Amino acid sequence: KLENVYRLQIMNATEQAQRFQITAEGLPGLVVVTESQITVQSAESRWVPVRLNLPYDAVEPGSHPDRSVEPFRFRAACGRAEQGGAAPL
Repeated sequence: KLENVYRLQIMNATEQAQRFQITAEGLPGLVVVTESQITVQSAESRWVPVRLNLPYDAVEPGSHPDRSVEPFRFRAACGRAEQGGAAPL
């Protein structure tokens, strides 16, 4: 498998703690292998390392100047974190 590590900055500008679910999409077999649920306190900003795995045969080797390979993207969906637990995402 291929593996890359990225650093995402997640900012919570609300007055409540927020819980984020991090996903990656766009390439077949792309998987987030680090902790994917993160709580960010109110008015806080956090840098989060995200490690992705991709099977070797998911895309053809080489460069793709014709953009025949779809780029991947991160998504961080949030739900408000409750005291004593967390709201469903």
